[in-house]
Amino acid sequence: ALTALNLRANRIGAFGMQALAATRHFSALSVLNLFKNQISDDGMQAFARSTAFPCLTSFDAGDNRVGDKGVIALASSTGFPSLTSLCLDRNLIGDPGVQALAEAAGLTSLRNLYLGCNRIADCGVLALAASTRFPRLTYVRLSGNNVGRSAWETLKQSPHFSKLTILGGSVGR
Repeated sequence: ALTALNLRANRIGAFGMQALAATRHFSALSVLNLFKNQISDDGMQAFARSTAFPCLTSFDAGDNRVGDKGVIALASSTGFPSLTSLCLDRNLIGDPGVQALAEAAGLTSLRNLYLGCNRIADCGVLALAASTRFPRLTYVRLSGNNVGRSAWETLKQSPHFSKLTILGGSVGR
């Protein structure tokens, strides 16, 4: 059975993502790399509704024009109980999307969360800092976002994470 699929930079788009999400051939898939495929919110919403990936542990959807609508759908999903690594770098995600992730009941296995180079500001980071949904989270990338010093400090000092490495680049404001 196929356990890893790398479709990086294939321009599958929302339609291709809908086709992937509808298949029943990936039940053993643990790693899915869809970096730079123009998935958009529509494709991410189809993925979020899918039950085709019960064993998925690593999902890279970076650089796909995914915004808050797509991430809110993903955060609402319960179809990815084994997901430990989620890459959403280089998308169009703002505070509403991160706030939804912070409240996601179905992503409690996450250890690595990549949100670099999006449209995230203080509200999103503060939502992550207050979240109790990620008991296993040990790494967060937030570089390339517009986050102020106070929000960074709040995340660093959050009592909800015992060991958290934060990559944020230079601190703003």
